[in-house]
Amino acid sequence: MLGRNLLFPLLLLFSFFTSCKNEPEVDDNLWVGTIRVIDHNIPFPFLLEKTKTNLRLIDHENNIIDSSSASFQEYQDRDTIKMQDHRFLVMNNGRSLWLLDQMDSLNFHYEHPMYAAQFVKAAPTDDTDFSSLSEQFQNITYQTEVNSAHFATPNRDLKIEKTLAFSEDSLTTTFNYFYQNEFVYAERELSKYDIFERKGKVFLSEGQDKPNSVNLYLVTEIDENSFSLRSFRNNEEYIEQFENSEAIKDPSNFNTFERCMEGQPGEYYHDNLTFNKGNEYLIQKISKNAPKASGDGYITVHFTINCKGEMGHLGLKQMDREFQSTSFDPVLVKHIISEVMDLKDWPEIKSGKFYRDIHSFLMFRIRNGKITDLCP
Repeated sequence: MLGRNLLFPLLLLFSFFTSCKNEPEVDDNLWVGTIRVIDHNIPFPFLLEKTKTNLRLIDHENNIIDSSSASFQEYQDRDTIKMQDHRFLVMNNGRSLWLLDQMDSLNFHYEHPMYAAQFVKAAPTDDTDFSSLSEQFQNITYQTEVNSAHFATPNRDLKIEKTLAFSEDSLTTTFNYFYQNEFVYAERELSKYDIFERKGKVFLSEGQDKPNSVNLYLVTEIDENSFSLRSFRNNEEYIEQFENSEAIKDPSNFNTFERCMEGQPGEYYHDNLTFNKGNEYLIQKISKNAPKASGDGYITVHFTINCKGEMGHLGLKQMDREFQSTSFDPVLVKHIISEVMDLKDWPEIKSGKFYRDIHSFLMFRIRNGKITDLCP
């Protein structure tokens, strides 16, 4: 009986220590902006910094752009954080802080938590010599493997290598795509970037000089050969771990592609954005010189179309006739990808309230290794 009486308190004690151990160490005085409008993932690249006298709003270049007249407190839902140029309504204060700027009706259309901006507490950055960090980054090319070139692009069957190359004033991001270890496609984007330190934390911002086009990352686990980037999408944490890779070879042939707006792209069916010349034209064009292959099922090529009608962010999924995962001949897959990513005649994308780019796909029906139908 004594052992049974002791069992429950011991389980409680074990649960307490293991839960504390798994809780990440965070800074209660520094919050990192992630996204606004939760189902559109529009970047919100700002920091909130608590001081003894006020609360500061800091932009992606480490500039203090606004501050409150009072020190930070534990705000409750529906409280207001008043600044000179911003008035943030607290929509939720838990593990994340959700704020809606009542002075910015252009970006915060509705007074609802899903349209607010999310802030999370900053995780620690390993001790590093920040003064030499920029120089280190410019001397090393870093690489990682990602599931998708963009979180909104479905992909199961392509291996994607992401490479970062820093220069003094720009960042080159390259995506190399492989199918069954064979190179099939490459794309590249050139963007501006900033690396800065705040309260002992290191941040990387990158993007273009246009609204809603800058991403903010917390840089962690820094050493002389690697680092990690921490960000949030779909209310989930993403960690990309980059390693020094001296063996990287630049692709001889690549497309230049950039999104017109960061975040979740719209879907093709919003404005019936299908290829101008129609599916019959596509079937004839792509099947005309298709190599001999075998197999039955479906090959679906996913991609993003930006506001200029350019294509990028490739994804691939293949299914058999029972809609189970399968693999087709590399020669056929490479042919279809090459033909699809060379298409130019897409309709004009009109700016939406929350998007300027479109996610689309082409699903090819394969019978005996030949293209027989296409949707959407």
